[in-house]
Amino acid sequence: RRRRCGAATDDGESEVLVVPSTYESGLEGAFSLTACVVGSGERGAGSGLRPVLSPLVFDSRYPFSASVSGSWSGPAAGGRLGAGRIEAAKNPMYELRLTLPSGGPSGDTDVGGGEFADVYVFLSQEVPKGGSGNDGSGSGGGGRRVAKAKGKSKSPARKAGPLPIGFYTFTDWEAARQVSADGQVVASEAIFDSFKFTNRQVVCRRLRLPRSCMKPAMGGAKGQAGEQGGEGGAEGDAGGVVLLLPCTYEAKQEGTFTIEAMSADANLELLPVTDIPKPAIGTSGTNTRPVGQGGRG
Repeated sequence: RRRRCGAATDDGESEVLVVPSTYESGLEGAFSLTACVVGSGERGAGSGLRPVLSPLVFDSRYPFSASVSGSWSGPAAGGRLGAGRIEAAKNPMYELRLTLPSGGPSGDTDVGGGEFADVYVFLSQEVPKGGSGNDGSGSGGGGRRVAKAKGKSKSPARKAGPLPIGFYTFTDWEAARQVSADGQVVASEAIFDSFKFTNRQVVCRRLRLPRSCMKPAMGGAKGQAGEQGGEGGAEGDAGGVVLLLPCTYEAKQEGTFTIEAMSADANLELLPVTDIPKPAIGTSGTNTRPVGQGGRG
């Protein structure tokens, strides 16, 4: 595991996060970490700055967390979104629900009077030691070459190592409806941010979510995933939803994953999306943006 250390000046005006680690996981050993101010003048030793190294206890700094585990298997291994990739419609999707804490936020972000809440989302995958399933990423470990069997194979042998993974973030149910129907998102503005697929065991992004995505501390409107009354439910809070869609780069790349979200600003829940609400009455649920724009992250 990586050890996180915060380096800050003694007046607390600036902070740098230092993460010492080995290149590969599982390599153990002792280390020492030293911080010093070099040079002269206002930015050097004459500035009076004194660096302080202290371990960062992530769970204490970001006390609100939620996690959920799932798998890309069978039809649910749909791969990335895009035109003509209808198999991506079967990817698992989760709602990240944010609720203002009753005592107010405990982090640096002034959600009580500000406009945003920071949420760190980690997507990790279980990496098998041997080769099985389907990769197609062109990366990973070696091993002896296996002769191809005659006839039609269900899935090529997976190479050892992580799959190329990533996750889409949506802030509108319309994006979920488009994915479910076409395996892509036509309205690019419904994709919250951009990202790149990467062959890493863990990928992380900070989501700076608008206040409109958060629910009040007491109660809160319903009508979200998991609270629908069957398929006839209508959309509840327009625009006030955060959806995560984890996937591999190619379809039929199978594996298990865990999503963990952490924040200093809001209580968090991660819920599987089992029923996508219909558009609210008076909305068409369509978008005229050309298909070639958006939907690929």
